[in-house]
Amino acid sequence: MSTTLRKAERERSLWGDAWRRLRRNLFAMIGLVGLVLIVLVAIFAPRIAPYDPNLQDYMVAMKGPSRDHWLGTDNFGRDILSRIIYGARISLRLGLFGTIIGASIGSLLGAVAGYFGGWIDTLIMRLLDIQMAFPGILLAVIVIAVMGISDVNVIIAIGVFSFPTFARVIRGSFLVLREQDYVSAAKSIGAGSRRILFRHLLPNSLSPILVLSTLRLGTAILTAASLGFLGLGVRPPNPEWGTMLSEGRNYMQLAPHIAIFPGLAILLTVVALNLLGDGLRDALDPRTRK
Repeated sequence: MSTTLRKAERERSLWGDAWRRLRRNLFAMIGLVGLVLIVLVAIFAPRIAPYDPNLQDYMVAMKGPSRDHWLGTDNFGRDILSRIIYGARISLRLGLFGTIIGASIGSLLGAVAGYFGGWIDTLIMRLLDIQMAFPGILLAVIVIAVMGISDVNVIIAIGVFSFPTFARVIRGSFLVLREQDYVSAAKSIGAGSRRILFRHLLPNSLSPILVLSTLRLGTAILTAASLGFLGLGVRPPNPEWGTMLSEGRNYMQLAPHIAIFPGLAILLTVVALNLLGDGLRDALDPRTRK
């Protein structure tokens, strides 16, 4: 019982120390606050948005920002602010679930390769090297071309695009962790490989997984927006940021605000995630802990 309490106390101390150091990082807190605001906007979109995002009013089409439409209207007279607010739901959902798929598959492959080594490690890493030889967006386009255009397939494409990065990072972490004394102790008392992997090694790899997931979430949102911009993402009239950006590019001279504001939404979200990810990396790095 006392061993369990000491272990829980150490874990609370580790995460508590990380949170204290994260709070002292100004840019990380700016990223965290920005991300929380974006998530809240997405959750409460029906209460915040002033208009139906798909409501068309050709009488005010391509009007600039005004008191009635703070960010203006698009070529169909739809309120851009409302579409950006609802678009946060779609973009965050695509990025989040795509990142979860990538992190799950990549972490499992990296854990197996790093723990067992030998021919298993060689086989997995060479297959990942082949996959990483393709540009990420091209790989996502190939997945969409094969499976078809839908929200689910966009999520799968993002997951396929993301998991090699997780696999390489977790493999490197496991190559170090498997040499630790507690792993040798677990083997000496008869613990199996499954127990060592999921009970001892993976929990000690949560820090790099968390940091990389935060950073890759921004990349996933950019990938979803890129697919939408190419016409391979969420189908119109759904207000996805990349699709909105693609629709606005044809009116850059007449009404540049149609493309500018969705682009700013993508920019601010990705910057917030990168600031938070960098802060988490510094806060969870044991080399910076006094």
